[in-house]
Amino acid sequence: GTVWTTSAFAAGTGTWSLAWAPGLVRFARDYVGGVAHGEWRQYALSGDLVDRAGFASGIRDGARSLGNDRSMRIEETWRLGNLTGRRRLWRRGTLQIDERYGADGRRDGEFATWRSVREQREQGGYAQGARDGAWTWFDRDGQVERTGAYRGGRRVGRWQRFERGVLREEMTYRDDLLDGDVIAWGPSRQEWGRSRLRRGSGVLRTWHQRSVVADESTWQDGKRHGPYRAYSPRGRVLIEGQYADDARDGTWRWQLPPQGAGAGAERQAAVWSETWKRGVRDGRSVFAMGDRERRAQEYAHGLRHGAFMAAHPNGAPAVVGQFAQDQRDGVWTSYDPSGQMRSQATYRAGLLHGVSRQWRADGTLLAEQVFAQGVLTGPV
Repeated sequence: GTVWTTSAFAAGTGTWSLAWAPGLVRFARDYVGGVAHGEWRQYALSGDLVDRAGFASGIRDGARSLGNDRSMRIEETWRLGNLTGRRRLWRRGTLQIDERYGADGRRDGEFATWRSVREQREQGGYAQGARDGAWTWFDRDGQVERTGAYRGGRRVGRWQRFERGVLREEMTYRDDLLDGDVIAWGPSRQEWGRSRLRRGSGVLRTWHQRSVVADESTWQDGKRHGPYRAYSPRGRVLIEGQYADDARDGTWRWQLPPQGAGAGAERQAAVWSETWKRGVRDGRSVFAMGDRERRAQEYAHGLRHGAFMAAHPNGAPAVVGQFAQDQRDGVWTSYDPSGQMRSQATYRAGLLHGVSRQWRADGTLLAEQVFAQGVLTGPV
């Protein structure tokens, strides 16, 4: 037969190689005494070298080059099993990440990322694996978007946020907690408003314009904890709810724009309300127009679980059914606006299972079928 590759070993020492096809190496690995020691090389089916690394006594050691400029390429250095020194990552020939590592394998030193050749995203530094010192973020036009500083991975000192090079927000952190005034500025450098927090506690506001609040949230020890409200530019409450330990909790209500269109159509206030528990939906979710519920769904632990109802504009039921663990389960029935039943089917774990029927508008039977685990098995 045709020889694809050969490997020669003496007492566990030599180069082991494997091929994609005769003369087309897939990888070659050096060993000494049965332990990886020397250079490892891996090739793509095209013959391109895609991974070159060094090992010493079974531990990654030395320069490594991974990938190619057509997709992704990484250049890095290892020392006794730890990343060390400069590490760079390119995507399609464009440098994306430039970072440094210390002898212990943690980020340490300058750090920068780019969106493209001419578009830097951020510039900062690390010390022993944590963000440290001054950091700057840039927008897609190359203008400063945000500035601030870290100490041991925690925000400290003055932070600023810019829009198109114009200062829009300024705040102070102490040990990663907002501490002092949070000041909002308008496009012409006019102060719009300010909030005051102490060690991460207080009421934080954002602004539509000068003295016009956009939203306000209560903070405790650096987390949203307490009432939250969002307002329209005219001061109408749009959203209201509660947070507990930075997660939605309790009843939340969204006041939606009035619904209805066309000449003489009555425009009704629309409200969407949900019950949350520790950041997931848990309880009843309802969409209502005026005094009529248009859609209602029960949730349990973030999944649809329990009764479901959708209604026609006149308030009559359109669809009635139930979910179990986020899947349709049991009998589902649909009705026309007059209350006439139009279809009925049974589900099990999200699949049609049992008799399914459909009726014409005059109440006569249109179709009757039988399903088993989602598979049509025939007419009744």
